Order: sequence, then C-alpha cells, then structure tokens
Amino acid sequence: MNCVKVLITATALAGLPASRLVRASPARSQLCWQPAGYTAPVLAAVRSYVTGPDPKTARLRAGVGLLQDSSESVYVVTDETICRRGAVAIALEKGRSDTINVYPVLTIKAGRLRYVLDDGNTLGGEFEGRFVADTSFHILGAIAN
Repeated sequence: MNCVKVLITATALAGLPASRLVRASPARSQLCWQPAGYTAPVLAAVRSYVTGPDPKTARLRAGVGLLQDSSESVYVVTDETICRRGAVAIALEKGRSDTINVYPVLTIKAGRLRYVLDDGNTLGGEFEGRFVADTSFHILGAIAN
C-alpha cells in the first residue's frame, strides 16, 4: 500500500508549510538537503516523537514504525551515501522509476533503527509528509504535520 495514502496526522510542533519550499530539479550531488529555517524544527519534532514517553506519542510511533530511543540517537544525517539511499526510497515509494536523478532529502536518523526522510515535496492533505524508513530504507509509514 502506498504510504502517501496512509499518512498519520501528528500535532505540528513547528516548521514551514510545504508549499513555501521550492524544489528546482533532481540533484547530481549534495543529496543531503538541509534548508535553513526548516531543518531545526523538523529535527525537534522528530526528536519529540522518538523520545516522548506519553501514550499519544507512543501511539504515533506504533502507527508509523518509529521506535522509542534516546535524544542523542536523533540527528541530521550528512553522509551523502545515506541521503542517496533515502532519496531512492522516496522515489520508489512515489512510483518513480528513475533512481539516478533523485531529489535531495532531509535525512534524520531517528533512533538506532529508523530514519525520517523529507523531500519537501510530499503532502498528506494540507500537511507536510515525512516518510519513516528502517535501516534497509524500506518505507514503514509516514507522518503528516
């Protein structure tokens, strides 16, 4: 089932509306996308999802495939190889067959066994969408906020 159709809505902590993000063309290099003013709020939101002890956050984690982990295990990835794997995973999830000319992604390590991938171009209704993937970059679910 296409994860775009099964987005789970979470309370927005911060961030810009996806419509304000501009994506020009697929990247040939620099696949680790880190837009100013956008990266820090997304990182803070993901950190709260991974570390939150309350029942509401636990349900969100269970629904999208995140696991509870420590705050230190949530960080922005800068390794181009890992970002490429995330970009390819999103391309395949969206039905694109071209996995060479992929778009840059904001890749966040979300605990020891998960990643959150954000291409700035995924919507869940009126909300921004972010994919949750395991360490093999299989898409497990998505968060809309």
